[in-house]
Amino acid sequence: MSTVVEYSKRKKELDYINGVIRSHIAKLSDEDWNVNVFYSITDFARFVGECDFVDFVCVDVSESIAIPMTEMIRQNNKDAIILVLADTSVSPALYMKPSIMAASLLLFPINEKQVSETIRDLFNYINSNKETSEKSFFVIKTKSQYEHIPYDKIVFLEARDKKIFLNTTKKEYGFYETMEHVIESLPDYFIRCHRGFVINSQKIEKVMLSQSTVELAGGISVPISKSYKQGLKEFKKQ
Repeated sequence: MSTVVEYSKRKKELDYINGVIRSHIAKLSDEDWNVNVFYSITDFARFVGECDFVDFVCVDVSESIAIPMTEMIRQNNKDAIILVLADTSVSPALYMKPSIMAASLLLFPINEKQVSETIRDLFNYINSNKETSEKSFFVIKTKSQYEHIPYDKIVFLEARDKKIFLNTTKKEYGFYETMEHVIESLPDYFIRCHRGFVINSQKIEKVMLSQSTVELAGGISVPISKSYKQGLKEFKKQ
């Protein structure tokens, strides 16, 4: 499932933009998209703080407080498409910068033709790069939908209760699969440290062989079994 987040206090304009976005989503694929629309900066801020990752962002930066939130989204989602909404009261120097890397811009008052063309171009880009971008995601099926988890968001995977549980720093996803099959589909920087655990080596903060544990991003600690200590020893040397 791909996630979209939209924010503006201008309800009428955002509702129109949302309608165009949903129209293009429907044309893009049969896959479900999680679309989140906010008219309150407080609700938007809460979502940004709690959300693991987003794929498409439409954000009104006319309020200066929205700019650092947009920078936070970019920092946590390097491949996200960001569509900036603004008016002439805001200097472009505040939002047209590397820390945001906006894919496109719409200025208020919005023009329906401009909205349609801009969003069409963005979704054409998404569609043309779909095959390449999918290689950066781990895909799992949960209930009746598919979740696309960026590899760089995965901290570790654990086998328990006859399921695999994929963990990011903010959320856990459970699905039915074997650990052996999961390992085959992961990039080579994922390593096994225990029969029941596979970790993202890029998230390792400290290897404590004497305590048979490895500390990962987010203050997460997972066990190291005797069988896999040698591999962690080699990693520690590096």
